[in-house]
Amino acid sequence: MTKLHNDLLRDIGTLARTIHYLHDLHFKELALQRGQFIFLTRICENTGINQNDLSLLLKVDKSTTAKAVQKLTAAGYINRQLVSAKFYSVRTQRTEQAVQKNVCQSGNTLAKNKGSKTKNRGAMMLRLATMQDLTRIMAIVQATVMEMHAYGNYQWDEVYPTEQDFASDITQGDLFVSEAEGQICGLICINQTEPAVYADANWTLAEKALVLHRMAVDPALRGRGTGSELLQQAETLALSLGLRYLKTDTYALNEKAQQLFLKHGYHFCGEIQFRKMEHQFYCYEKVL
Repeated sequence: MTKLHNDLLRDIGTLARTIHYLHDLHFKELALQRGQFIFLTRICENTGINQNDLSLLLKVDKSTTAKAVQKLTAAGYINRQLVSAKFYSVRTQRTEQAVQKNVCQSGNTLAKNKGSKTKNRGAMMLRLATMQDLTRIMAIVQATVMEMHAYGNYQWDEVYPTEQDFASDITQGDLFVSEAEGQICGLICINQTEPAVYADANWTLAEKALVLHRMAVDPALRGRGTGSELLQQAETLALSLGLRYLKTDTYALNEKAQQLFLKHGYHFCGEIQFRKMEHQFYCYEKVL
């Protein structure tokens, strides 16, 4: 019985190696690696899917997805929509090359055979903000200001940030919102603009970085991981742009933001002064 069991396992192993070998031969002809094929298949099945949802669908981390998408884009199999002069959208779609080479056909057949269906499980969606979002954005900002003032933090007030600041972010293509079940629950501005006072901090690297500004989560909708998703969006954008460096700052009294940055691998790198505020602002950085 034991011998039969061992022989069966050996035969299964041989069969698996043969299948992998044949797959590798086919993928080599298409200039693909085995690990990239599953990403391309899911993109073909769900054209326009964003990288966040693609990660959720495949149950892999977002850095892995970003690298796979980058390689498939370079190979000409998918496109990423350019949404501004600085950033690529995380939405992906197959190219005509993928169609002509029938790369997606086997993936579509496999999904059909398995009865695969893409379902909306109410997952959080990250997207660029539009002018139509301004009313909701300002409601979140006002609620955040009230919460800050309740514990003596006057980092934000009636002077900063204003509706015009967020309107400008939207126009520049720098403002992202987190949305769940049709409701915006958080926002963040991400660009490569560093305030002049950043020169006073002790940054580790002297290279281009993405800078995080004006981040807020609706106080009534905390505890859903929105802040973490917004920070992950910054990392995804950085990888898409070939950058490995992130910078941000927060007020000395904003302990919640400080804890969030530290939780996600950011490191303290000095203090700076903004707007003649009573306390300093703490600077944080992360190298990807």
